Amino acid sequence: MATATPTHSPRQLQPQQTPPSSPSPSSPSPTASSTFRSLSSAATTLPPSLACLPHLPAYLFARHGIARADARALLTPEVLWSTHLGLAGALGGFVSSFYLAGRTRSFQFLAENAHRLPKTVAGWYFYHRYKNYEIAHAGFVGGMKGAARFGAICAGFGAAEALVESAIGRESWVATVGAGLLTTGAFSLTSGLTRQYAKYALLFGAGASLLIGALEDGYAWQTGQSVKYDGHKRMDAFWIPGFGSLRTKVPVAEPNDEE
Repeated sequence: MATATPTHSPRQLQPQQTPPSSPSPSSPSPTASSTFRSLSSAATTLPPSLACLPHLPAYLFARHGIARADARALLTPEVLWSTHLGLAGALGGFVSSFYLAGRTRSFQFLAENAHRLPKTVAGWYFYHRYKNYEIAHAGFVGGMKGAARFGAICAGFGAAEALVESAIGRESWVATVGAGLLTTGAFSLTSGLTRQYAKYALLFGAGASLLIGALEDGYAWQTGQSVKYDGHKRMDAFWIPGFGSLRTKVPVAEPNDEE
């Protein structure tokens, strides 16, 4: 008696699904990697003279000298000079504005309380104590505003000077005067000065920048070095368009003469 063999339908093999693995703590998150990619893409799309700007926060907020030196090596001399000018201007603006705002608040406090001056020793103690608090608060607020204003003006002056130097193709007092006129013109427009006061501002900016440019060229004429850009050699100084320039006292080898 023949027995029928049962037929079984072939089982379909299901692909094994692996559970999603949790990201390891050492692997960067997608947000961080996208941030790094955006910074690198921004650095590549900027002009060559501004491609180092993404490294400027690392230079300003470095925690130790080695990290600051590494970030400094990635910055161009023009960006370094503008940054240092901005920091120096911010410091000077904070000190001067702190003093002026504190003194103004001191006079205001005296005028506001002239009709109710204290009559006891304890009253005078609390009067001067509260007055000092008011002076300190007004001084810090005015100092921060002055630091932002003066820092922006000085950094803008350095950036304008580098822009004019790239336009004329050399480092000269002419670029300094042009930067002074550009900076004072922008200040006059943003501050809303009248035509007469804007003219005075332009004259003052031209005179101050001419003095700064003469000092820079005088230093280059004596030493053959640039006072702004570290390690930059200068072969001439006091360049006048159409008339020429003076050779520096220290001989500097031209790039074509170096073997």
